Amino acid sequence: MSHWALIIGINNYEHDGYQLNGAVNDAIAFLKWCRDPAGGNVPAENIHLLLDPQPEQTVPPDLLSGAQTS
Repeated sequence: MSHWALIIGINNYEHDGYQLNGAVNDAIAFLKWCRDPAGGNVPAENIHLLLDPQPEQTVPPDLLSGAQTS
């Protein structure tokens, strides 16, 4: 049986009152667990990652390698 992951982290919403600070970080932490052979052991090509960080927030490019991103 193949393992798959769809990971969504949205910090930046249209309305200022609905901004989040931790959703993208949580999604990245889950991505790391998914890739870990002792964790989810999900192949990188089976991971789909959707992130919308705050404009000043950066996502390390090495975390995104191999995952399908949007």
